[in-house]
Amino acid sequence: MVELHVPVGCLKRITYLDLCQCKRLKSVSFIKDLESLEFLNVSGLHLKEFKNIILCHSNSNLQQLDFGGNDIENLPSSIGNLHKLVNLSFSWCEKLKSLPGSICSLQHLRFLYLYTCGIEELPEDIGQLECLEELDLSDSEIKHLPDSICKLKHLKTLILCGCKVCKLPENFGQIDSLNKLDLRFCKIRDIPSSIFVTSTKTRDVPSSICKLKHLKYLHLSNCSELEKLPENLGDLESLDTLWVTSTKIRDIPPSICKLKHLKYLNLLQCFELEKLPENLGDLESLDTLNVTSTKIRDVPSSICKLKHLKELYLSKCSGLEKLPENLGDLESLYRLSKLPENLGDLECLVELDITDTPISHLPDSISLLKDLKIVGYERRIDPDAILFQEQQHITFAPKRRRANTEATTSNAGDKVKDGGSLMKLCERLERGTSGSWRGILKLVLNPCSKHIIIILLLTFVVICNQFYSLHS
Repeated sequence: MVELHVPVGCLKRITYLDLCQCKRLKSVSFIKDLESLEFLNVSGLHLKEFKNIILCHSNSNLQQLDFGGNDIENLPSSIGNLHKLVNLSFSWCEKLKSLPGSICSLQHLRFLYLYTCGIEELPEDIGQLECLEELDLSDSEIKHLPDSICKLKHLKTLILCGCKVCKLPENFGQIDSLNKLDLRFCKIRDIPSSIFVTSTKTRDVPSSICKLKHLKYLHLSNCSELEKLPENLGDLESLDTLWVTSTKIRDIPPSICKLKHLKYLNLLQCFELEKLPENLGDLESLDTLNVTSTKIRDVPSSICKLKHLKELYLSKCSGLEKLPENLGDLESLYRLSKLPENLGDLECLVELDITDTPISHLPDSISLLKDLKIVGYERRIDPDAILFQEQQHITFAPKRRRANTEATTSNAGDKVKDGGSLMKLCERLERGTSGSWRGILKLVLNPCSKHIIIILLLTFVVICNQFYSLHS
């Protein structure tokens, strides 16, 4: 579009105008006549100024202005006259180096987007934007946050991903409405109060972070130098998700058990973690617990109080010696990675992950579980495991391999289609008269009664004292 022709009478009634990426448009001077305009998007037009837009709408109803992707180098102070503005964006304005202080007079502004722009600093009085809820400074040139930012009592989202900020203000914990803080790929070393803190050198978590009463997500991913969490972590009363992965922490503060709203606790690859809090069962909302690749030796018996726990990950816990005997009380559990003897009590269980664990026995009660998938079986598993009375309800899936629905033997092309055929095959293996059994690569069982496909993938059959043993 090169030109826009609008009847004069219509101009006064237009409230919504989107000219995004209309790069061939020669002039936007007509905007001055849009007296009723509430929404204006002129992003991607490579405009060098918009002074006329501001002057013409200083007393108008303009509430949302997107000026992103333009070539402006500075803003006129008259931007502060857009008193009804709620949403303002200068994203991708790479030549824009600063904001005028007058922008802080926009008392109704709730959303300010400055990502991937050339701005190096914010106005010192940014804290006067008392209604501001979301501030996105990602991939900008900003190196410093003014102390007044801590006065933003309604700020819910602050995104600093990829910017050059090295530290947050000392009183950062005063932003008690904050529930999302994104510090990915920035240079902050000592303040890890984030929703996503990834690949940083964070060494310490200040206790002041626990003043963020509305914080819902705290991610401390790949903070390889982090050794401990604040003792008052339990003060984060709204916390829903806690990720503390690939750190050096050795234990979890007991106060964590006060987090009544915590649903997801991920401690993946905390290789030094040796124990969990004894009162872990007080986390009444916990849905998922992941302690994969940790040093824990046991799981607190109180875990059996977690009526909402659905997923429990214990893979690669080489030091794990036992699980609570009453683990069967976890009536909502459907995914587990270590096997107790009363496993059959978990009626909702559909997947078992025994990858890289020392499990060498499948309890007899497993035959009570319907439609169960066992992932990562190896030759050390009791060879009788595949001959359970209810084997037609159990699926074996090998480690890091995807099941193939084709079932053949490499020599004779025999197909095994049901449980009866499986038993006959096993009998032949025991007698050593199976003919082509040495070439079996894949075994698929298709019981017609429930239309359930059960896949048993065999990498090869090892000939030893027993004529069948499985290796994946």
